[in-house]
Amino acid sequence: MEKRVGFGESFKLFWKNYVNFKGRATRPEYWFMTLWSFIIFLPFTFILLIGMSIMIAGGVNDSDGLIAIGALLYFGLIIIVTLIGLAMLLPSIALLFRRVHDTGRFC
Repeated sequence: MEKRVGFGESFKLFWKNYVNFKGRATRPEYWFMTLWSFIIFLPFTFILLIGMSIMIAGGVNDSDGLIAIGALLYFGLIIIVTLIGLAMLLPSIALLFRRVHDTGRFC
């Protein structure tokens, strides 16, 4: 019988098995971490849309201040999201390898 992995436990296992390409990942471990990724990136997506909207509004109204604020918000968050994405890239690939191995499709 496989071990039950909860929502919080999946996040801990994700970082604990940062570069573990061997072993297995259960369905809940994989899908809960997918949900965690969605939860982490969703607020950034909305803030990026707000930053882009502020830049567009500044361009329409010829307001250099709005364009600067929107650009700072937008490009600052792009850097943060990129860093978070890069930090999560290797453990995400490792989790995918473990999940595929668990399904029996990978040696």
